[in-house]
Amino acid sequence: MSEPTPEYYKKMLGGVKADPYRICKLYGINGGPHEHITKKLLRGVNKDDGINTELDLIRVVRGQLDRWEEMINEDKIPEPVEIGSHEHKELCAGHGAGCQCYYCK
Repeated sequence: MSEPTPEYYKKMLGGVKADPYRICKLYGINGGPHEHITKKLLRGVNKDDGINTELDLIRVVRGQLDRWEEMINEDKIPEPVEIGSHEHKELCAGHGAGCQCYYCK
């Protein structure tokens, strides 16, 4: 026999279960940190997840938001470019000898 359905999956809206995943889909939030954080906030205080108080919830979500921000910043880091290559010349736009931009260092 399967586990009983948690209360947060029993909420109904318009004849269908209004679980966090359906709500995320409705808002176009498809996976990743955005969906995970939204789910945590919708579920709120949840002793099954060790979130016993609103302060616990804030700490958990803040940690997830910090990691999401790190991921976005990590994705912005450009790949190294060989100095003198055609790509380097386009990116740097020929800053010249001694240039200290990201692409010339």
